Amino acid sequence: MKRNNTNFRHTSDTQAILGKCVLPLLFLLILSSPALILAQPNTLYGYGSEGGINGFGTIFKAQGGSITTVVDFPKTEGANPVHATLMQAANGKLYGVTGSGGANDFGVLFEYDPVAKTYSALYTFDYPTGAGPIGRLLESSGKLYGMTSFGGPGGRGVIFEYDLGTQAYAVVHAFSNNGDAADPKSGMTELGGVFYGTTYAGGSESSGVLFRFDPSGNAYQSWHNFGASGGGARPVGSLAVVGGKLYGTTESGGANNDGVIFEFDPGPLAYQELYDFDGTGGRRPLSALTTDAGTLYGTANQGGSNGAGVLFSYQPGTDTYTPLHDFDFSDGAFPEGDLTLVAGKLYGMTMTGGSGSSGVLYEYDLGTNAYQALFSMAQANTGNSLNGLLELGGLLYGLSNSPGKLFSYDPGTATFIPLTNFQGADQGRAPRGRLLEYAGKLYGTTEYGGLYDGGVLYELNPVNDAYTVLHHFSGADGSRPSCGLTELNGKLYGMTENGHPNLPGVLFEYDPATSTFQVKRFFNHVADGGYTVGDLIKVANKIAGVTHSGGPGSGGTLFEYDPVADTFGIKHAFSGADGNQSSGGLAAVNNKLFGMSGGGNSNKGVLFEYDLLFNHFQVRHHFNLPGGAYPNGTPTFFNGKLYGLTPSSSGTNTYGTLFEFDPATSTYTVRHWFDGTGGAYPNGSLILSGGKLYGVTLFGSGTDAGVVFEFDPATNTYTVIDELDGTNGSRAQYAQLTALDAANTDDDGDGFSENSGDCEDRNSSIYPGAAEFCNNLDDDCNGLVDDGGACVVYCSNNGYPVYNLSMTPNPANGTDFGPVSAGGSSDQTYTFGNLSMGVPVQLTGSPLVTISGQHAADFTVTAMPATPVPPNGTSPFSVRFQPGAPGYRWALVVVTHDNLPQNPFVFMVSGIGQ
Repeated sequence: MKRNNTNFRHTSDTQAILGKCVLPLLFLLILSSPALILAQPNTLYGYGSEGGINGFGTIFKAQGGSITTVVDFPKTEGANPVHATLMQAANGKLYGVTGSGGANDFGVLFEYDPVAKTYSALYTFDYPTGAGPIGRLLESSGKLYGMTSFGGPGGRGVIFEYDLGTQAYAVVHAFSNNGDAADPKSGMTELGGVFYGTTYAGGSESSGVLFRFDPSGNAYQSWHNFGASGGGARPVGSLAVVGGKLYGTTESGGANNDGVIFEFDPGPLAYQELYDFDGTGGRRPLSALTTDAGTLYGTANQGGSNGAGVLFSYQPGTDTYTPLHDFDFSDGAFPEGDLTLVAGKLYGMTMTGGSGSSGVLYEYDLGTNAYQALFSMAQANTGNSLNGLLELGGLLYGLSNSPGKLFSYDPGTATFIPLTNFQGADQGRAPRGRLLEYAGKLYGTTEYGGLYDGGVLYELNPVNDAYTVLHHFSGADGSRPSCGLTELNGKLYGMTENGHPNLPGVLFEYDPATSTFQVKRFFNHVADGGYTVGDLIKVANKIAGVTHSGGPGSGGTLFEYDPVADTFGIKHAFSGADGNQSSGGLAAVNNKLFGMSGGGNSNKGVLFEYDLLFNHFQVRHHFNLPGGAYPNGTPTFFNGKLYGLTPSSSGTNTYGTLFEFDPATSTYTVRHWFDGTGGAYPNGSLILSGGKLYGVTLFGSGTDAGVVFEFDPATNTYTVIDELDGTNGSRAQYAQLTALDAANTDDDGDGFSENSGDCEDRNSSIYPGAAEFCNNLDDDCNGLVDDGGACVVYCSNNGYPVYNLSMTPNPANGTDFGPVSAGGSSDQTYTFGNLSMGVPVQLTGSPLVTISGQHAADFTVTAMPATPVPPNGTSPFSVRFQPGAPGYRWALVVVTHDNLPQNPFVFMVSGIGQ
């Protein structure tokens, strides 16, 4: 869907009219340019920070007037694994179940490949065929077997089978509580090719059943009913095998109703209670028993000297029960998951306690009887755990809850690594900042998501739309990368908004060639500024950027970073009136940087300029309603003017503006007023492609999710390319589109693209073969600046150059006179020079130097230069500023002469009347 809207311009009061003497030069510039050739726009790539199937955002491409979703950021299916321990199948992969999550919120069966480090939800459970899967899975003949805690044909859980080859799911037995078992709380155990398990309820006493299941023929038998008077009741943990017998625990029952340890011999079908928990030595055991050389090890969830549970051993041969460790709240409390034995040490997890009260991963050394809390679950925001651990290759793999993570822990290095976040956005969530095209790929970041929920750095291959996460931000290396990336010497640079602990972000480097990520600077909020959300820009072999706040002036900083020398320097510290809390990046134009921030005279934002040659900062425009306020994003340079967006305005339309700013004349013009139906509240940046500007709005149109639009500066025509509707994305935060294959596109309409030799494809007066002028620019793109005799004449002040057609006054070269009180004056002397070694330059004006422009009466030539100016000679002249009224005053100094390439020589002067 496209809509066109042609607007009349709204121009601010800061009008500037070039003197008549400049018009012939401008006319010559127009005649010397080739015919206007506007290429068709490229495929545009962008993103929605929200929306998509999971609400995690999208990456889209706009082509042919419509938007197509390329990446719909996925959600990791599954949540809240309960009493679950991972198992490794014959194929080397890990399998497990979660108690909830998935499309039906009844849990999933998942696979994790520890080599490829990939997670896949294989099956989504539903109520009719079993819901709330629980416990550890078993493998037999290429099939996985497990149980659900409820649902199924009888409503009380099922035994299920999943074929890894055919991916077929089947219910092989349904619990019903009609004299049968019901509500299993654990997994099954294999003995002699047959599976044994327990249920929490059902049976003749409604307190659970011990059963046998033969997977070869799906034959089921109930062999023992729990809950007889004085006996154990309601088993929770899985069964253990020692010497052909089965051992387990019950949550309740027994002499003290605190649970029991029992033995079951499948030969004679003999059940025997071995130990009655009494509270003092622990009560309410919920975990499976673990065996070592005939000894059983387990945990009681409660009881003991601290009431927080007990780790115990039991020797069936001698009927000896021994409490090994009383849990307390400082080093873990209320253990519930299974124990794992590795090289003489027991490993497990507690549900609560420890630092942060989210539980701990602990170790108990059977040789030294030493207990140690190895890792606090709160440290990695994992949630608590009701599950066991699996040892594989020296690593412990585990599951946590609420909604939980799948993780690994290396006891040797004390390293915790999240492998997937249940219900999370492991591939990233909420894309933000500029998409960067480099070497045929697109690179970007997400603000949230990833394995640590600190955001990700990703790559998108537009050839096949393959999406790859390159780096997961962990907090220690920054978090919330809200800025766009920039490329310098084959490496990518970006910034994060935050970091850990309590960092105001980092500046980082990523090398695509070596897949190497490195933090280059940890921002110090007081000294450097921080909390940055704007893009970086490369300037020569350095990088420049703006921080959001902090720094010496507390309003953020403009900084420069040299990756080769690894040096960081503040170029300007914002303090409020000159800007603060910038949410955008910088544009580099002719050795100057332009950017936007908050603050200013009306506290509604400023557009600023920083001169890299003279290290001079100045505010060029103070934003104020109704012409647009609170700018975000980066200004875009095109044909000598800057274009940008504001999310706020007032008057007929209050939905923001698209504006134009002319640095030569300090003229601010609203080119388009957003009206809501055609987009609303743009808060990102524009891009230039084929002589037109493209952008995204945050809101507006039918679903109020934003639009992708095109603006033609030549015809002042605004067009909605297509709408974001939520399914293809919405709410693009600080967005900037990317034009694919931009290097082959003639952006400025001068007949040349970057790949055909245009060295500045945002300025139609610069292209191969153009006339070279004395302006510190490579007009003809031959790699030389001001060559071919273009700079025969020049002007300077105190040794600093004053460039021809310079319309940005600067105190360093005397063109900015600064503040002058009423009745006072300020003088500057300029030197007009002739670099020719044999030809004099004749000044032809009458008088020789003239003043024109809006406040010409405030400036006077007090000393005229001599003429002719001899070869390799100079001739000085002086100008006086006497303000006739308070406020900003400006004029043009014009020197006409007989050297045609630079005739006339014109520069702007300014001052402030007080």
